[in-house]
Amino acid sequence: MNFSGIVLDVYDDRGAALKGRYPRGLPEMVKSAHVLTPDESQALPDDVFALVLLNGDQSLRKFACVDPGNTVLSVEYFMMNKDKLPEEAQKLAASNLCTMCDWYDIEPPLELQKVASAVRMLAGASGNYDRVMEPGIDKYKRGKELAGQTLPGVGMMGHGWVKPEILKNAEVTGTPVMPPSSPIKERATGYGKKAVVKKASVSPYVDVRASVQPPVQVKKASRYALRGKYPLDAYDQVKAASAYFDEYSTHFAPNDRREYCKNMVKRAYELGIAVSDMAEKYASAQYAPAADIEFGLDTRRALLHGAPEQLEVLDKLAAQRPSVLDPELFALALGEFDKTAGISHFYDSDVVDPWLTTLGIQKVAKGEFSETYEGEYANEEQIERVPVDRVKEVFGEDMAEEFRKDPMAIYKSLPMDQRKIMMRMASDTAP
Repeated sequence: MNFSGIVLDVYDDRGAALKGRYPRGLPEMVKSAHVLTPDESQALPDDVFALVLLNGDQSLRKFACVDPGNTVLSVEYFMMNKDKLPEEAQKLAASNLCTMCDWYDIEPPLELQKVASAVRMLAGASGNYDRVMEPGIDKYKRGKELAGQTLPGVGMMGHGWVKPEILKNAEVTGTPVMPPSSPIKERATGYGKKAVVKKASVSPYVDVRASVQPPVQVKKASRYALRGKYPLDAYDQVKAASAYFDEYSTHFAPNDRREYCKNMVKRAYELGIAVSDMAEKYASAQYAPAADIEFGLDTRRALLHGAPEQLEVLDKLAAQRPSVLDPELFALALGEFDKTAGISHFYDSDVVDPWLTTLGIQKVAKGEFSETYEGEYANEEQIERVPVDRVKEVFGEDMAEEFRKDPMAIYKSLPMDQRKIMMRMASDTAP
């Protein structure tokens, strides 16, 4: 999440940077790129990504190279955004991207090769590249390699050295995402004979725990999801924070889940960003349906069936809602009970945590949204009836076009002073 809101590869900005890169239209190879869905990306092995940033038990995979089109895009985005990465990650990603270009017989850009050169020389010295000689080849060159003096394969074809080829024995092999390949490939040498060449693989891992922050200057955020972490200023930051919580919510303590979601969901609401039902439940200010609460309490009773005194305390606590305790106080009290009863370590397995037990969401039907600000009022139905021509006149053509597509999302993304203007416009059109 140190990289949240920072664009690194094509999946971070949904290809927005390509408009300036290819003003006359995308090249055919780029058009052929298979757009990976989140499920497809999750199912891929790490070694079809040029870079995997490690932070303890968390990882961030970037620059997918599952086909020629994705490889070209990964190279493009890496060259545009490499300075946002720690130096070690830049060099490793560049080296892997050069290798991955070879998978598809793509010539890597010279600038990419320059960034990768130091890493690739080290890789060659350690024997990661398999060079196969024909019988009778110049033994002097072979002796130099055995002595540890690396000779790059590129450009040495006439001397019997074979350029390394790449084999990806990945789970995607043989699927539409990556075409099948053979573990060996025959390539003619300068002597008119055939050499069997093993394809090399990549190691994309960089541990960033001890790395310095990326050299890019990032403006300090004004809003965070949790105690100065997980920034929420920009649209992409909120999207990243939402996806991060959905995947790693069990890594947070229940009270932290509550704080994280209250802040994140509030900001997502302001920007018109949809969040998961789980995030909405943790951010909710109302009780869940009685049946859901009873289910959460029953998971506790199942563990306390041999402790009548604790069961009695639990039942007394349950009787206090909703007439006495508001939802937040009830959840906090239930959490204290779990600690006292010694069952809090069963969260996410045998026991539903206090917040998920207590809180619920109510889907608001269209037309029920309303807002009042400094004497102005509007509801969803009125906002959606605001003429697009009036929006264009006041806010400009670009916003009017977006408003035409999704009025409520645009309205919720506005700061309050502009919402007030929109509310006044909505009131003027009301019957």
